[in-house]
Amino acid sequence: GTMENRSLYCNAAVATAEDIEAMWASGKHCNKTSVGQPIIYIDKGIPISNKVQIEMSSLLQDIKNRAVFDTILQNSKPVSICPKVSEEEMRLTVQQLSGIWVITGTFMLGGIVISLISRCTT
Repeated sequence: GTMENRSLYCNAAVATAEDIEAMWASGKHCNKTSVGQPIIYIDKGIPISNKVQIEMSSLLQDIKNRAVFDTILQNSKPVSICPKVSEEEMRLTVQQLSGIWVITGTFMLGGIVISLISRCTT
């Protein structure tokens, strides 16, 4: 549905692509969108025996070069049940984007005040 009071909602987040895709598949957070590419990838693996390390490395590199993993990843993504939304409806307003600056400015001002007070008392 439409959001009458957008200030009551989460407007932006840092989340894994897998989490946001899972939410879209269940119809949640349909008003969110991914922006750009992931900023970091975390590789996980298991140790293998030195006896087969060369063969396994070669096999995995061959599979990677043929984009087998990428194809499997694309085919296993959950299907979003969220309605299509225009980019115009997804844009964040200046008010929504200003929150981080208000918080940062408050901490900065607090730091300056504390610094000035500590100079005056010493």
